[in-house]
Parts: sequence; C-alpha cells; structure tokens
Amino acid sequence: MVDEEERATIQPLPNLDYKIIQGNALLSVARDLLNDDLFKKLEKLKPRYFNETNATKKQEQKKEIDDLISQITDGHTAFDFEVYFSEVFHEKKGGDVVIANPPYVGEKGNKEVFQEIKKDD
Repeated sequence: MVDEEERATIQPLPNLDYKIIQGNALLSVARDLLNDDLFKKLEKLKPRYFNETNATKKQEQKKEIDDLISQITDGHTAFDFEVYFSEVFHEKKGGDVVIANPPYVGEKGNKEVFQEIKKDD
C-alpha cells in the first residue's frame, strides 16, 4: 500500500474478525427449534458488521455477534464451523482448507478412546 500513488482511493484491507478462530472441532452445536432464531439473527448481523464503516456502530455489532455466538455455543464451550464461519457455507457448503493441530494422543493407555472412534466408521 505504501507504493500506491493514489492513496485516497485505496480500499481498506479486509476485516479478519471472526475469520481466524481457535476451538475444538470435535464439539459441535445442533441447530434446532430452540436456537434457530439465534442462528438467523447471527446471519443477518455478520454481513452488516463486515460492511460497517462507523467505528461506534461496528463495536456495538461486534458485541451483539459475540453475545449471539456465546448463547449458541454455550459460552464458547462448543465449536461449530457453521456458527463461526457460516458465510462460507452459503456459497460452497464449506471451506477449501482447514488448518488444524490435532491432538497427539497415542493409543497406548488410551485404547478405549480409539475404540469409540472406530465404532463410528
């Protein structure tokens, strides 16, 4: 951006809020009648937040989004891709890449954990 000659017309960098999230992807949230309204509110609020230019309104919307996510995820204890990255699922039904750091648990001493996973196949 420093090398750009027309600084007045440079578009701002994209907002990365809600784009990089840390969480346990093994814990998800079931969308049901009890939380469907919260999901719908979140879907309406996110695009407005990303397009907002007024700093005060943006902070108010961020608080609203954080509160909704907290309600949906039981205080951020559950992680669900469709909650945190819902906009990705509108067009493509998911993302192209997920970068993860899986737990490195060996089978020795944890055989019962792996047996449960094996049953789900």
